[in-house]
Formats: sequence, structure tokens, C-alpha cells
Amino acid sequence: MPLAIRDSHLPGSTYAEKIANARAAGLDGIEFAASPAFYAGIGEIVAALNANNIKASAVYLGYTTLIHPDYEQREAARVAVRQALAAAVDLDAAGVVFYGHYARTHVLPDLHPYKSAVELEGELLSMELRATLCDLAYALGKRLLLMHAHSGDTTLLRRLEHTVKVRAKQDNHPYLWAVASVHHMAMEGAHLTDTLRANAEHIGYANISDHGLRWLGVEGRGLKPVADTLRDIGYTGWVVIEGNDPEVIPAPYLAPMVAFVRAFGFT
Repeated sequence: MPLAIRDSHLPGSTYAEKIANARAAGLDGIEFAASPAFYAGIGEIVAALNANNIKASAVYLGYTTLIHPDYEQREAARVAVRQALAAAVDLDAAGVVFYGHYARTHVLPDLHPYKSAVELEGELLSMELRATLCDLAYALGKRLLLMHAHSGDTTLLRRLEHTVKVRAKQDNHPYLWAVASVHHMAMEGAHLTDTLRANAEHIGYANISDHGLRWLGVEGRGLKPVADTLRDIGYTGWVVIEGNDPEVIPAPYLAPMVAFVRAFGFT
């Protein structure tokens, strides 16, 4: 399981410095957050990745407006996904990590007894994926990596199982995969290892933390069973260390932190 971290956590004032620091710390890859600076710096990033023999794990798009009631907002979200997929091609990354919805309130109305807000939102997200985005991901050969969050952050896709249901509505499309987020699973009260095993065939990307990871201050509880389970289910994809964005890890702590995480079996 190759180990990566989001670029916002890495010390350095330029992408080249961040990438060099990641390589020196023993990381296998970096997850790059989409931003105007990121898109403008892709040339620098590609050169630095090649020079340091390190990979891009994915492009992190984060929150989207794919299920916004306004058509222009949905179109803007589609454009953002397309741009991120194109960047993933340039970086030879696995794909694009994104939330279908990330808000504490519903964005569509409750039309009970016809359909609830969450039913309408789930169907709209599935349609957005089916109509254009899955086909585009297939054409570019890069994965759409769908994130779940916990109930305090979203009203839709609050469990790993919910992302799996969305994938099932796309007939388990080979370029749409679920992201298993340890932090969000723990916040939602899920049994981590049972949930990973039950959804093993749908996991295409994984984020780990120790339920509020603090650099070198964590006890590591729960990390070893997660590593053992991922290995048992045959998962060989990226594992991304998740912290409090945009908290930067001080340079002297980076290599010890990577070694600390690897000691639990993420190798």
C-alpha cells in the first residue's frame, strides 16, 4: 500500500520544495488539492515529481455543487471535475477525489410522500455521474473517487455504504470507486474493520487518521487493525494520511510521523 499525504500538510513555499520534503520523509506520493495555483503550477509539479521519483496519488477536488438546484452551479461543478481529471492525466495520478455533497443541510426540497430530499439528492448525483462524468473518466482512464463524510458535515453519503450504493446505481462502473475515510467512519460510529471488509470490492482509495490525527501526538489506536484489514482484503491502492487541513507539518516532524504511521503496517 503506497503512502501519501495532501500537499497542504507539507512544509515548503513552492511545490518543488514540498515534493522534495515528501520524498526525503519516505512518502510514496502526494495528493494535490485543486486550486488556481495548482493548475498554474502543473509543469513545475510534474518536473519535481520526476526529479524526486515520487508520484501523485490523486487530485483532491473536495466539495462540489453537483447536486445544486441551480443548473449553472451544476455545470460549474462538471467543469471543475473535468479540469481535475485532465490534471490527473498530466500528473499520472489515480484520479479525482471529490464529495458529491458537503453541507449540513439539504439542497433539494423534501417532497414527501413522493420523495424525500435525500432521495432526490441521491438520484440527482447518480444522474450527474451517469450522464457525463463516468464516461469522461473512462475516456481519460482516470478514476472518480467518491468521498463520504459523517453526519456533522453532510446530509448525503454519510457512510461508506452510501457511496457503494451510488456506485451500484452505475453498475459498479470501473472508473467510479469509493473512498474509505477512517476519520469519517469513526465520527459516524462505524465499526472500522467490519465496514472495510463488507465493502472491500468497492474501495479504490483510502484515507487514514486516528480520529483527529495530530502530528506525532496520536496514540495510534485503531490504525493497526485498519492496516491489517486492508491487507487482508487485498487492497493495494493509495493510503493517504489525513490531518487538519491546512495544518502544515513542521519539517523536523515529517519523517518521524511517516515512520510512525508505517509502523502500524501501512507498507
